[in-house]
Amino acid sequence: MASFDVLHGPWIPVERNDGGVCELGIIDLLARAHELNSLRCESPLENYAVMRLLAAFVMDAYQWKSPEGRKALFRAGRFDKEVLEKYVELCLAEGASFDLFDKKHPFMQAAYDPQLDKKKKPVSVLVHSLPSGNNHVHFDHRMAGCEYLTAAEALRALCATYVFCVPTGGKYPSSVNNTPCIYITSEGKNLFESLVLSSVGRKEIGNVPWDEPKIAWRCSGKVIPKKEIANVSLLSAFTWMPRRVTLIPEEPDSTGKIIVKDVYCQPGLNFKGNDLWQDPHVPYQYRKPENSSEWKWIPLKPNIGRALWRDIGAITAAKSGNTFRRQPLILANRKNVEGAEDSIAKVSMTGLLTGQAKYISLSYDTFDVPVVFLSEPELGEFLCSEIETIEKIAAIIPNEKGYKKLGKETCTQLQSEFFAAMYLALFSDYIPYLAALDREKENWAVGAMARLNENIKVVMKNIKMSADARFGGGARNLRDMVAAGNSFYRECMKELKKRSGDDGKREQKS
Repeated sequence: MASFDVLHGPWIPVERNDGGVCELGIIDLLARAHELNSLRCESPLENYAVMRLLAAFVMDAYQWKSPEGRKALFRAGRFDKEVLEKYVELCLAEGASFDLFDKKHPFMQAAYDPQLDKKKKPVSVLVHSLPSGNNHVHFDHRMAGCEYLTAAEALRALCATYVFCVPTGGKYPSSVNNTPCIYITSEGKNLFESLVLSSVGRKEIGNVPWDEPKIAWRCSGKVIPKKEIANVSLLSAFTWMPRRVTLIPEEPDSTGKIIVKDVYCQPGLNFKGNDLWQDPHVPYQYRKPENSSEWKWIPLKPNIGRALWRDIGAITAAKSGNTFRRQPLILANRKNVEGAEDSIAKVSMTGLLTGQAKYISLSYDTFDVPVVFLSEPELGEFLCSEIETIEKIAAIIPNEKGYKKLGKETCTQLQSEFFAAMYLALFSDYIPYLAALDREKENWAVGAMARLNENIKVVMKNIKMSADARFGGGARNLRDMVAAGNSFYRECMKELKKRSGDDGKREQKS
């Protein structure tokens, strides 16, 4: 009979401090988390989904009441194995199972029910990178239906399926945050710190219930297809199952290896959201959803062709009373746990772009942000406005008449070159410069914007040179090249000059 212990069986790829990679179970990973660098799953989607599951496990085990509890653990520098083992004992006493193929309570799945589970499907339906249904050849060119996964691979894919699944024409419910959004993790010097920084305590989550309904493996309720659930708790949301999935293992081979070729998979639990629920890993925007006249807090979602770093403003601190964006709670509370005001926060952003129930593209980015941007609203707001300036300059490129003659594809390439260069300028020069500024000085914002202007001008010149090279030879092309370059430069300078007037107003408000 197939059996796989998720607590001790190897299924989570991790990078050790010496750079080597190995696979560990949940308890073994947490016990050694202070000796590990990071998760190393094959896909960023799996990386985030497994991190989310581990954070849920830790939060349920420790039950922190406030950031002070997390701060004390952070200073201790490692998880207490006794706490973890007592938690497992509690779960088992309640009837939970940590066996992936348990007949009554398979880990993170629904138990097989002949009344509900009628049709087998290939295990490829769980993997975003394999072609299946509407998920046509997305990342992988192998045919659907001819794949198998090991027990470890199947569990990692299952985690990602729950977090990043999409609604399909009303037939299948979506993830707990509706259409897949941008998820944030706050990373530390090792995996232990990353998990503590990506968790929250009871009193940190406002009116969101903590553990009613309970975390998935402690919840006795059945996963009824399409069952509408009015409320979620933090821990149930972190382990939400919008698909009713049961893995079907093959008999172990002579070496004990277990593979999965087929699954039962159909619609799972359906949570359509309420005003209480806000995910601590997600940045929010306050706006009107499509086909609605009511303003709501909406999770920030990835956009096609838009690199995630351009949404850095959404993760920085917002001014009190700001009604348009809300940074992820784990970043807002990071300073309370870490304590250092001059440290650097490594932030990871993961998103899956979808449309009409199809997976379009994967978005992933990681960058370093001085913690001061996460805790000082004035600086966070200022950075937001600077990103807006960069985007306004970038928007000039495809709208420049002369550059339009080069074709849409070339304009897109030029715009991509502009953003890539500005990314380097921002994170290598401008953001560190802003963090170190003495903001007690008068007119600090004017000087800061002048510095960004200089960065933009350097990039503008390089983009103009890149565009010039695409016009080709001949008198007509030379004439078009000069006219387009001059026009591009004029429009950019108009936008930069506007900043002088805008900035005077902004400085007065400061």
